Amino acid sequence: MFLAAIYVSPSVLGVYTWAILGLSLLQSAFDVAVRQVAVGALQTRRGLRFLKRYRQTFIIAGPAFLVFIIMLLLISQPAELYGSIWTLAPLILAPISMALATRSVAILQSAGEWKALASAQSKAVMASLAISLPVVLLTQSIAGCVLQVAVVEVIFALLVTLNARRTIIPSGTNAVTAPPNISSQFSSASIYSTLGWGQGQSDRVLVGFFAGVARLGQYNLAWSVSRSLGDAIVNATINVLRPQILLSNATSDNTVKTLLDRASLLIAGMIILTVAGTEIILKPVLGAEWFDALNAVPVMALCTLPQVFSYSATIYLTRTGKLRSGLQPKMLGLVLAVPIAFAAMFGLTFAAWLAVLREVLVMSWMVWLVRRELPLKSLWQAAAVFTALTVSTSLLVI
Repeated sequence: MFLAAIYVSPSVLGVYTWAILGLSLLQSAFDVAVRQVAVGALQTRRGLRFLKRYRQTFIIAGPAFLVFIIMLLLISQPAELYGSIWTLAPLILAPISMALATRSVAILQSAGEWKALASAQSKAVMASLAISLPVVLLTQSIAGCVLQVAVVEVIFALLVTLNARRTIIPSGTNAVTAPPNISSQFSSASIYSTLGWGQGQSDRVLVGFFAGVARLGQYNLAWSVSRSLGDAIVNATINVLRPQILLSNATSDNTVKTLLDRASLLIAGMIILTVAGTEIILKPVLGAEWFDALNAVPVMALCTLPQVFSYSATIYLTRTGKLRSGLQPKMLGLVLAVPIAFAAMFGLTFAAWLAVLREVLVMSWMVWLVRRELPLKSLWQAAAVFTALTVSTSLLVI
């Protein structure tokens, strides 16, 4: 996306953002939710039947939803954007690949094959970049961005499927117990995850509705630059944390603490690299129409660190069967998206500070719900790192 921003206008990037918002909504309602129950579902025939029904449903509903979004864009946007809108079509491959990979990812997680998952993700990302970067340079359009998203999911699904065929599902004391009602747990996780999507994405949706695709494109660039590296660390950490938290024994508890400590330091390092890259590389390369977006990057990058603890708390709630109690913090995040969106219409940096405040408030509520399970020492260490980063960022943007 960053390279494409050199060649395309904020309006074109805004059109792409609408499609990505739709895809991320699908991921939250389906893919993220099913991963909360898929590991346990492998242990019973009922669970396996659920995974089969899920795949059959998502493989149809996912692409259909993206086609719906593309049609809405064709209806609502001016004719000069039609070419860019049709370029979004390959995104349809993403939900299909997610659906096909679900069972394989669960097998690898259940077997503790975290390195295999991380390796598959890394290889998929590298392959997608090798394909998409030349496309961006040759077409000077968002086609490369679209291909990158689609190719990542296709290759990741292929790699995890091949790895899962060589993996034995663990049984006995090390296996995660299947929840008593998998469909109910999935429904709760889906609602919960969708509210989480609303917390994180509704401000962009509202900016798109209120300010149009051009402002949405600017806001999305700021969000993507500030979060891409940190989110990669968060997602990788959560993929490893999930089976450890669900196992619930002394060894896994120590592993959770170690992983959270490591993630906090890695995220802090990535925030520093993101800010440096923005100042040294992106600002000189991108035009003045992107400056408001880039000025908000240092602040928006702070949102990443609280999220790793919010997501960890979600897994603890799943383990204790209290996932519904986490809906209220998500609703708070959803409500707070409204002032963030209005602030973004006038200044992205101010909106970014409100977004950071929202993440801290939601995280605090989530952590309070699992205060007896979460390793609080890791939280206090992360809070110290976060405070130092916040003070430094404040001095930078003033």
